[in-house]
Amino acid sequence: VSTARKSFVFELNECASSRILKLEKDNQSLQNTIQELRDASLTSRESSLKFVELEKENQQLSKKIEKLQNQIEKEKQSNQDLETLSEELIKDKEQLQVVTETLKADKDRQIKDLKQENDHL
Repeated sequence: VSTARKSFVFELNECASSRILKLEKDNQSLQNTIQELRDASLTSRESSLKFVELEKENQQLSKKIEKLQNQIEKEKQSNQDLETLSEELIKDKEQLQVVTETLKADKDRQIKDLKQENDHL
């Protein structure tokens, strides 16, 4: 009985040792998985923070683009206004030239008439 018991205890110890080794191996595998998940979580958090940062930068750039587009529209309107004013000024100048030429012709005619009248006297 003693030898059988020793053999049985030895077998139990072998079985327990084998089970302990398997559990230690499983534990190590789980520890590795935990570390991988922590690393992945950290990477995910970093990516998320980077995404938030890029989204904020994108919003700022969108606002800048909108401001620049508004500025471009104002510049276009200003240019159109200046072009219209320029056209009006050119027309005014042409009209003034016609009036000036007419006045000069009238003045020349009056001078001629006065000279003739003066010569007549």
